Amino acid sequence: MRILLVALDPSRDGFPLGLAYLTSYLRQQGHAVTLLAAERLGLTASEILDRVRAVRPDIVGTSTPTCLYPRALALFRWVKALDAAPVTVAGGPHVTALPAESVAAPELDFVVRGEGEQTLAALADCLEQGGDPRSVPGLAFRDAGETVLTAPRPPIQDLDRLPFPAWEDVPLDRYALPLLPRPRAARVQASRGCPFRCAFCSAVAVWGSRLRQRSPANVADEIAQLQRVHGVHSVEFVDSTFTVNRRWTLDLCRELRSRRLDVDWMISTRADRLDAGIVAALKDAGCRVISIGVESGDPEVLRRMRKGEDLEQIREAARLIRSAGLILRTLFILGFPGETPTSIERTRRLARELDPTHPPAYSYATPYPGSELYEIACREGQVDPRRWGDYWHASSPVRDRQAPVYLPAGLQLGDLHRARRRFIWELMLRKLTRLRSLGELEASVLRPGRWILGSWWDARRVGLRRRVRSAWRRSSGWGRRTPAPRR
Repeated sequence: MRILLVALDPSRDGFPLGLAYLTSYLRQQGHAVTLLAAERLGLTASEILDRVRAVRPDIVGTSTPTCLYPRALALFRWVKALDAAPVTVAGGPHVTALPAESVAAPELDFVVRGEGEQTLAALADCLEQGGDPRSVPGLAFRDAGETVLTAPRPPIQDLDRLPFPAWEDVPLDRYALPLLPRPRAARVQASRGCPFRCAFCSAVAVWGSRLRQRSPANVADEIAQLQRVHGVHSVEFVDSTFTVNRRWTLDLCRELRSRRLDVDWMISTRADRLDAGIVAALKDAGCRVISIGVESGDPEVLRRMRKGEDLEQIREAARLIRSAGLILRTLFILGFPGETPTSIERTRRLARELDPTHPPAYSYATPYPGSELYEIACREGQVDPRRWGDYWHASSPVRDRQAPVYLPAGLQLGDLHRARRRFIWELMLRKLTRLRSLGELEASVLRPGRWILGSWWDARRVGLRRRVRSAWRRSSGWGRRTPAPRR
């Protein structure tokens, strides 16, 4: 079958990794697949429809984080208005967590729940052969007004059997990583599944709670191919907790070090999964940045988040990273249930104490479907499906793009805005007055500044292009007006 996969994330670091995996796997199964990074290329609605007409797909699909779900529905409304309307399919965290609600939208034909490779390939085979979709595990759809949820599909156990993502179809020159400045960047997923159950995270809904890891040799092969074939010199591992398995981490570091790859890379992990040996091995193998999820400086808020860490573990991890000469990035969440002005002040003090190399990332507590926080927000009546498009968990490092979608009892909206701006500016100014080397100036000031300006210019450039080329862009958002199909 002819399949068109459309990436809708407009951000500079919004690499369509999941869709690239689907593209390569579906091609391996004999399907003709086109991957279109529509938003990153700045395509208007009419231009996207022109691409659809040119491909003449049997299936149009996309991935749906919660914030992109409204854009996905808009895309599907457009393609359904064409003469030969293709089958529409959505996958990703939002529709996996809310399958019945998602397929209630008339423009969406099928939801792929959980991992998408095998399920989407089986669905394409089923439709091509005129079979019954009820026989395909991992789907949700509507049939004669009834919502059908087929049997769950077991997770893929041997991840080495998956082909590498189809990076040749991704305009890598349009993407970048904020903390790794070397030219051409990509993201790599070395594992799936997470054994931790943080209350703010919905990753388990998609990947499951059992950790499945690719072999170190397989991961190193992919990075070598990225460097050799695509000229990539900066890689971010998207694994939520890269160092869960200590032995696997050390084996991968040895593998990467033995190959002498000219690639800088970065990871995210938990403070309680770092020690001096791990940090030294990561640095020797080419790791340049370690992000740790601190979340809060208040022990009670951490307990509510189900982090399973204490502040001393966080302090020790930060010390190890700084001592090794690596870039330390700290991640915080403001506005979780139980947050108070006192807990915010404790978080501010901890952020100063940790002294991260890069300005901290402060995001708002966002009740993503599939997380425990979502259930809390539902009980409190703070989930509004009309605001799915606002579920960006973080906004600009300097200004706020929109109000938080969740506000805990005892806090005012202004409390969160003021706290976030104060934290960021205070930490940035503090770094300016305490710079110890040119490397710190680059990591703490110049690199974040370039990223902020680059993101601002990207948004302005794409917006201007769309306003000039399409009257549709003058509307207030995706999906408010459906472009008329050409006949």
